[in-house]
Amino acid sequence: MNLNIKKISIFIGILLIIGIMIIFGLFKYNIKLKNYFENSNRILKYLDYLKKEQYKLNYLVLRDTFYLYENNDNIMKEINIIENKINLIKKDKFFKENFPSTYNKFLKYIYIYENDKNNIYRFFTYNSLIKNATI
Repeated sequence: MNLNIKKISIFIGILLIIGIMIIFGLFKYNIKLKNYFENSNRILKYLDYLKKEQYKLNYLVLRDTFYLYENNDNIMKEINIIENKINLIKKDKFFKENFPSTYNKFLKYIYIYENDKNNIYRFFTYNSLIKNATI
């Protein structure tokens, strides 16, 4: 009888240790999962912000096309804002390591953006000639 109580108490002790280890493992997993989702959400907010700024830049360029006395400083500020955000996202190791295919698409976006930016600069030149001739 004494032997059975000893076996049962050892079994309960082992179950208790296993239970504590499982709870500790789940706690650590929860922390890692929370960090992963927070970082993913941060990247998503960066990309959404970048999209909104790109729309704003497109609007400013379109507006500059129609209005005769439009200042190009707003467009240059917008280009600087977009480039700062691009550099911030490009340096993010979490984004590069955890979302490689999306990061590669982001690099393609940067290439397209650079072409668009060069076209905007060319547009400034041609548009200023047209506006000066109109004035």
